[in-house]
Amino acid sequence: MELKEAASYFIDRISFEIEDPEERLEGAIRASMGAGNPNGARVKPNAEFKEAIKKRLEDFLKEVTVEDISQEKYDEAFYKTVSSLNSDAGEKDPECKVSFGRFQKIINIWVKYHVVLAYDEDFRNEFDKYKVLLPVAHIPVDRYVLNWFREKRDDTPSIDSWKWKMSEGQYRSLQNIARDVCRNEKLRSPLELEMVKGIWS
Repeated sequence: MELKEAASYFIDRISFEIEDPEERLEGAIRASMGAGNPNGARVKPNAEFKEAIKKRLEDFLKEVTVEDISQEKYDEAFYKTVSSLNSDAGEKDPECKVSFGRFQKIINIWVKYHVVLAYDEDFRNEFDKYKVLLPVAHIPVDRYVLNWFREKRDDTPSIDSWKWKMSEGQYRSLQNIARDVCRNEKLRSPLELEMVKGIWS
């Protein structure tokens, strides 16, 4: 599947108005919630924490949406944002159960929304500037991604739960493996790999 086709396919499959920023925020948070949560755990952020998430995501996007963005600068901004979100959770909503796995999913899906809008014919004029993110974007890690890599690569980290048990080290290893696969497939980034191979679906 070509990237433009994959972008349109993704937009057609989601159940909300992706061009609406509030809907994108809700979608990214919802993607990190899902099934497999501990009994009695609250995973939906309260209003104050949700507002903090929105601010962090907007700041991250502004920092990395520049023409000369390098992988190193993108990664640095990414992990800094994860750390900031973790601090925000402790300050604004300590009862909300969060994790590294949840935060990576929120950020990566947020980025994916902007990239697919940039490559879809209906939205590309407004969102075209986000194309610079494609070469540096991470693959959003979830069970589909883990299962796909387990079938392809023996060196895929053994992760029982992407949401609750994945460490930053395991995540970094998986992104490196994804970049290696991309080089072999002549694709620009792990996010492009996830999109054109239909891993998410």
